[in-house]
Amino acid sequence: MESPTRTFPANQSFAANIDGPYVLDFYCPKAHLAVEIDGISHDMGNRPQHDEQRDAWLKKHGVTVMRIPAAELSRNIDEAADAIVRFATEKL
Repeated sequence: MESPTRTFPANQSFAANIDGPYVLDFYCPKAHLAVEIDGISHDMGNRPQHDEQRDAWLKKHGVTVMRIPAAELSRNIDEAADAIVRFATEKL
């Protein structure tokens, strides 16, 4: 089953798939950008170490990870979306 793709204003497509062992929240293949929305669970147990390992694997494969706290999205989703689009556009 394919992940839904979202198109943002700068014609950047985001999906949740990448060729590798990880499922990402969102991935922009053109910009080699992964966007991860981190809830409180990312601070618990072994999640911080897991996230570090995943980020290292992604970096090794040329992918930049942008992490956004879920609470930040709740406060201002439009600002977060604009930041993602700006960052992705800069990477092109």
